[in-house]
Order: sequence, then C-alpha cells, then structure tokens
Amino acid sequence: ANADLTFGVWVNTEGVNTNPATDAGKFQLVYTFRDAMGVDLLGQPVVLDVPQTAATTGGWTQITTAGLGAIVFPREATSATITVRKGAAATGSVWVDDFSVSTTAPNVWPGDIHGANVDLPGDWYLYWDGYTSGVASAPFAVTQTTAQAHTGSRSLRIERANAGVTSEAVAITPRVPATPGQPMLVSYWVKTENNASPATIGTGDNNIGITALWYSSLLSGAAGYNEIGGADIRLNGEFNPQVIPLLPRQAANGWTNYAFVLNPLANSAGMEVRLRYWHAFTGATYWDDIAVTNIAGANLFGVAGEEAPAPGTPGASAERWMTANVPNPFADATEIRFTLPQAEAVTLEVYDLLGRRVALLADDEAMAASEHAVAFERGDLPSGTYLVVLRTPSHSEARQVTVVR
Repeated sequence: ANADLTFGVWVNTEGVNTNPATDAGKFQLVYTFRDAMGVDLLGQPVVLDVPQTAATTGGWTQITTAGLGAIVFPREATSATITVRKGAAATGSVWVDDFSVSTTAPNVWPGDIHGANVDLPGDWYLYWDGYTSGVASAPFAVTQTTAQAHTGSRSLRIERANAGVTSEAVAITPRVPATPGQPMLVSYWVKTENNASPATIGTGDNNIGITALWYSSLLSGAAGYNEIGGADIRLNGEFNPQVIPLLPRQAANGWTNYAFVLNPLANSAGMEVRLRYWHAFTGATYWDDIAVTNIAGANLFGVAGEEAPAPGTPGASAERWMTANVPNPFADATEIRFTLPQAEAVTLEVYDLLGRRVALLADDEAMAASEHAVAFERGDLPSGTYLVVLRTPSHSEARQVTVVR
C-alpha cells in the first residue's frame, strides 16, 4: 500500500500484426489486484500492451508499466491475476517470461510474484535476492535444461551467472501435506560441474543442499505465509555430519542420490522443500528425480519435464499401493507387499531415519499388474524403525517397518 509500484515482463514477438488500431488486434498483459476480501483494489485492471510497432522484437525485451503512470494501492494487495491476452484479430506469436515487480520507495518491499519464471513445472517457483526486480542481467541461471538428465531428458539447472553476486538461489517445490508423527522422506539426485574452489566445499557457504520448511497451512497468499520452522541440510559434513554421502571436495561430481528423513514439527499441516545453491557456491548444479514422500500417502515432484503430468501434482499419488508387511515388527525377515494397478518398473528401497539407504530390494525391475511380495531380510541392521519406499514412474509411497532383535 502507498508505494509506487512498477510491474514488468520479458516478451519476444515473431510475425505479429503491426500497429493495431484497436484492442482486438493487440497482445496485452492484464493485471488485476485484490485485497484479502477479493475486492479489486484499483476498480479496473491495468492493461500493458505488448510492442507491435514491428513484426518481431528481434529477441527478448522487457516491457513495464512505468509509462502508464504510478500504480499505488490504497491498501495491501494479497493476490493478483496476470493474464496474457490475445485479441481476436491479433496474429503471430508472442512468448512471455520472468514477471517482475519493483518500487523506488525507500525501505519498502514491493512483494513477490510466485511462479514468475514460467519454465518450471506445476507450482514450483524460484527465489534469489531481487529476483522479481526485473534486472536485465539475472545473477543466476535457473531453468530446465536438456544438457543433463539423471532420468528422462531434462533436469533443473542452477548456476551463478555473475561471480560478484553473493546471494543464494533456490528452486521451491509446491507445499505438500505433512502430519506430525509421520516422517517425510525427501530424495533427489544432483550433479555438479566447475566449482571454482573445490578444496573449500563445505566451508562457509560454498555448499549446496536443501531447506525444508513447515507450515501451519497448505495455503499461502491471501491466507498468510504460515511458516512455523525449518531445517537446513548442506551436503558437506561440516554442518551436517549425518549426511551420507558427503558432497566430495572436487570440481565436478557425477549424479549422486541424497535422501533425508524429516519429522514434521508440531502443528504442521504442510511442508515445502527448497533446492538450495548457497551464497558462495560456484559452477553449475543439476537436480533431478525429486520426491517428497510421507508414510501415509505420497506426493511426487519431477523437474525432468517428462510426459507424466499427473504424478507431478500434489496428492496425485495418494492412493495406497502398499499393504502392511508381515510380520511387523520382525526379527529376521518380513515380506513387503504391494499391488500394481498396471505393469511398471519398480524400485523398492529401505531407509533408516537419518535418510541413509540401507537396502535395495528392487532396482527399476519390470513387474506385472498384480499383487507382489518381496522378501526383506534384516541382515546386520540394528533394532529400530525404517522406511520402505516404493517408487514407479507414476507413483511414490512409503511405509514404516520395525526391526526387533
């Protein structure tokens, strides 16, 4: 409220009709801002025309609302809708990306546009210091890429584009349901290249890893932020000696699987995971096959961009495929039981509560649509609680098992 705000977006046009006389021939950005009651704060939308003085912009160019005059809200805006509109008579193609908001008012935070960078899947969004300010040269490159992939054809790439930048960058999952007393398993694969100071990885902020945050609500925006706490996990042992394996102190590291078991805080209703590139890390990082799984159901997120959208949405794989193992608790061996509704490749893993994989019962093994029982022998495992995790291309799920001696 009471701050002069400027909204912007980067556009690229090709073959559009030029100098349209009416809105019917225009491409436009339409901004509508609302308060907590859903009331339009300005009484009407703000409309920003896409450049059409020539058929093409010749590449990406930023346009802003600065030329429309001051945008000042009479009270705080809690939500906004930004619509890309093509008039009925408009022709050609327009691409849009990297929405921004900024202000010249001193000591005022203008707000953030979650999902401002549209090349991430679903409700994923990004953050770095000033990421919504619309700077012409972003300090980080955060995008999907086909240059590297653990599975499929794509991964998420994070790299510091300007060596003078000392901020962090994160890619953030949608919030997923979390229940106190039900452990959450976070698993992903990461690859690194061209770290400029490998001997100091894990010293200070020359590190990568995750931040897990807990919320009292699955909702945000007009409902408030609702954060109640979190945990940082850096992939070198100076900060987290329980991390196995550590991120090796070398310039490049191949695809490595990391997994962590996290326990929701009291009053938790949801959580999110931030894939994090800390303030002093350098080089490129690639992230793939991100999964967040709880023992009551499952939520599977993928940044590979493959043709399987349904499992990538919160709650899409909440149906239970696993049944109780028999016996449980067990001293020597038990059977892990599950039913596949369709033929799929199955990976079945066992993790301890530090997130270390202690057994691999099936490794991307083709299985038919039917009931299955896989033997799990205790071996040298000490007494305690473990998580058995079932993964297929369309599903992810976990169950607790207990070993007694």
